[in-house]
Amino acid sequence: MPVNTPGVVFVAATALGGRRIYGSIGSQIFAWEEGRRWPVGEQWGRFPKPVVSPDGQSLVVTIHEYAGMTLRNATNGAVLRELPESGLGLVSFSPDSRWLAVSAGQSLRVEEVATGKVRWRAVRSDGGAHACPVLFSPDGSLVAAEFDRNEAALFEAATGRMIVRLVHPQRELISSFAFTPDGGRLAVACPTHVVQVWDLRELDREQTALGIDSGLSALRGQPAAPGGPVHVTVAK
Repeated sequence: MPVNTPGVVFVAATALGGRRIYGSIGSQIFAWEEGRRWPVGEQWGRFPKPVVSPDGQSLVVTIHEYAGMTLRNATNGAVLRELPESGLGLVSFSPDSRWLAVSAGQSLRVEEVATGKVRWRAVRSDGGAHACPVLFSPDGSLVAAEFDRNEAALFEAATGRMIVRLVHPQRELISSFAFTPDGGRLAVACPTHVVQVWDLRELDREQTALGIDSGLSALRGQPAAPGGPVHVTVAK
């Protein structure tokens, strides 16, 4: 499905085999599907790009630095509700699209998409107003988040229990996360052209050996790569 439109500054695609994509031209956000294009909202300034749920039903848009974020119907752009943040934030939908993780200001929380009911909330240790990355694991059991400007942390998605802090010997600011498809490794990208790769199976094995419930039992029975974190420098 070619989209020959100049000025598109981001692309977000639906998952689960969907054929719809989203992009922005100027301040207007559009959806494209089967050769059609229609507006679904507005976004002013260079803010985090809209995030679409895996089922393609919901869309989170950051309207303005001071106006916060809105949850919208991904098909027609209708506002379903406003998220309570007054500033910038970053979000992640769970794989089943039922839950939304929101990181903004001092708050990290998981809420139900349909109702907005908060499942759990945590207060970030560093405070500050900068938007911090957050991401659900592929099976939806974990939430990775920046819980300090130099630390990543893993939380149980169902309870908010912090499982582990991931502190690299070379402390770096964090710009984004990515899990491997099996959830066994977590990549932590830093703005200094460095990517940390954490072997979560190895973490589970080490904590289990110490008699600690790691919260990573779903990864057991699969081979663990040796070595702990891998420090990768990406060419500029």
